[in-house]
Amino acid sequence: EDNTKVHVVTFAAVEDLTLIAVGLSNGNIILYRGNIFGEMMKKSTSIGGVRTSFKTSRDNYNKDYERFQIVVINNIGSQSLDINNNNNNGDGPVTNLHFYNPNSIANKNNNIQNSMASSTVLYVTTPQRIASYANLDDKSVKANNIRHTAILDSFLGAEQNRTSITKKGLLSIARDDGIFLYDPDDKGACYSLKGPKSFIKTFGKYTCLVTVERGLNRLCLYDLQSKFVG
Repeated sequence: EDNTKVHVVTFAAVEDLTLIAVGLSNGNIILYRGNIFGEMMKKSTSIGGVRTSFKTSRDNYNKDYERFQIVVINNIGSQSLDINNNNNNGDGPVTNLHFYNPNSIANKNNNIQNSMASSTVLYVTTPQRIASYANLDDKSVKANNIRHTAILDSFLGAEQNRTSITKKGLLSIARDDGIFLYDPDDKGACYSLKGPKSFIKTFGKYTCLVTVERGLNRLCLYDLQSKFVG
């Protein structure tokens, strides 16, 4: 295997596919913004060192998505926007990506009072760090102005498949010493739960975990707030 090659590690998308993020092995992210289904005419360009591609509709189009953008953005402070730069930032690959859209049907009744109150948020993890990006669906934010909203953890990241999004839009991370929650601005609550874990998924108020015990996988269901184990 050629370790200098960049490959796709993970991806995420919002429900209507107007935002798609692709995480790469070099720690960079390819972000697709806009309507990918319209009848478009493609024009490539470069803005502020960020490689982009714009598509403009031939006939009638929704002005909110009149430009379809493909943007290569750096992950968590990397100084390079070069898609072929392998692990320039030393943080390793993008291990997990999660969008939270507060305006989706599933989340419309949630009362959020932080950076994701009115805009779609993207959570990004590497093995060493966690960051959030807000306002990605705001077309007034130019491609070369896309920057992380917050570094949520600069020492501990997350392994692949060890993250999930709660119904309230919190990033839930499974580590050997517990379950850790993050909102788009800062660290949140943590729950002590010892032992190796290989997978996490949240369903409403419940957290589903696959733990590793004596070489065997065990599926457990938790209500973390009520401290109930099923």
